[in-house]
Amino acid sequence: MNVRCKFVCTQASPKDGAGPHTATFSAVADGSSENKSFFSATPCGQLTLSVVREQHFEAGKEYYLDLIPAD
Repeated sequence: MNVRCKFVCTQASPKDGAGPHTATFSAVADGSSENKSFFSATPCGQLTLSVVREQHFEAGKEYYLDLIPAD
């Protein structure tokens, strides 16, 4: 079973600082009809990532998260 989630980056460490860089995400809740649809299936969720090389995420920007079994 594959699941697609949609998150908004709520906080991202500066791009110019030394790593690791940290980005925090929350499940989308509103802002578009697509976001409202995602909210009806996944009303809450939080994710924190640490990236060693460089920061790829931007606070305020929305991202899809695909969960796919690794087996």
